[in-house]
Amino acid sequence: MKYAYLILILSLLYSCGSTTSEVSEINVNDMALSELKSYLKTKKDEVKNLQSTIANIEDRMAELDPTSVQKVAKRVTTLPIVKSEFKHFISVQGLLEANDVIAINAETGGRMLQLKIDEGDYVKKGDLVAVLDTENFDKQRDEILKALELAKEVYERRKRLWDQKIGSEIEYLQSKNDVERMEKSLETLDFQQTKGQVYAPVSGVVDVINIHPGEMVSPGMPIANILDVSRLIATADVPENYLGSVKVGDRVLLNFPSIDYSVEGRINLIGNTIDAANRTFKIEVRVARTTKNLKPNLLTEIKINDKTIADVISIPVNSVLQEVSGKEYVMVVNQSGSTAVAEKKYVTRGPFNNEEVVITSGLEEGQVLVNIGAQNLVDKDALEVISTKELDEAKKIINE
Repeated sequence: MKYAYLILILSLLYSCGSTTSEVSEINVNDMALSELKSYLKTKKDEVKNLQSTIANIEDRMAELDPTSVQKVAKRVTTLPIVKSEFKHFISVQGLLEANDVIAINAETGGRMLQLKIDEGDYVKKGDLVAVLDTENFDKQRDEILKALELAKEVYERRKRLWDQKIGSEIEYLQSKNDVERMEKSLETLDFQQTKGQVYAPVSGVVDVINIHPGEMVSPGMPIANILDVSRLIATADVPENYLGSVKVGDRVLLNFPSIDYSVEGRINLIGNTIDAANRTFKIEVRVARTTKNLKPNLLTEIKINDKTIADVISIPVNSVLQEVSGKEYVMVVNQSGSTAVAEKKYVTRGPFNNEEVVITSGLEEGQVLVNIGAQNLVDKDALEVISTKELDEAKKIINE
């Protein structure tokens, strides 16, 4: 029987040899893209048909003489088929924005001497950001001090005279008022002089700088703008056909591809209008600043759960395979015999996302799905079930 088996295989290879000879005469470099696609499909079909023929021969030989064919068990990983909750997600692109823009205003006038921030810097509330020239205050202070010195001298003299009931009470009171007024003016001037040092009113990121060293600053003029990054929001435009599936308060997953970081958030606003140009509505999601790398205008991917189905069978989407005819199937573990073998099950798929697909018919709870390794199986292949950890270790050894 073994010799008969070899003869059958050799005859198959010989019959394929003529085809191979014909193939060698075809120069793929002379083919157009459409011809190459058609040619590749033909060859793949031939390979699948040959594999199926060999499998049928082996099965028949095993029936006639179980000792004639010893199939090598193929290593696979498996998953139990259970019913669970399936969630469908839509993904939309958005931007991360600062919720508030705060101006750093000058409270006094003068020429800017120093600017201690640059655009993009992160500053804390109370940090010194600019120094203004207050030399004019120094001159005014000197003038007030001299006038105050004279006013005090006049007041002391008139007070001594008034204590002796000499002179006018009005002149005495007027001189006293002059001293008090000048002292108040000195306090006001000293307070204004402290405004020559400008501090950040909030913590955030410097967005725009309006005034540079050497330029004049007027009272109330914004020196720079700070984005308050303690309250970030992600904004995105969602197609209008999802309007009924998205609600305020829904949890969403925000992914920031450029920094490989994800965080959860909640929708806190849904726009009241539909954009007539692109048929979308706006959503806003509050984002906690859990890492300093979250910066305004960062590209954001927002995953929204628009549909949830309870008590269904869902499997990894890559587990669903397709025949040449287009029929879809999966491989399950059949343990009815002494050894585990692969069994093909035709299935009908339902809703799916990037990771899972719902199976509406063809599978039952309690079966065992072949996960990794199913692509290389045919019906009744012997199986050696291994864990994902063992598979990873084997790959590591191969790579080494």
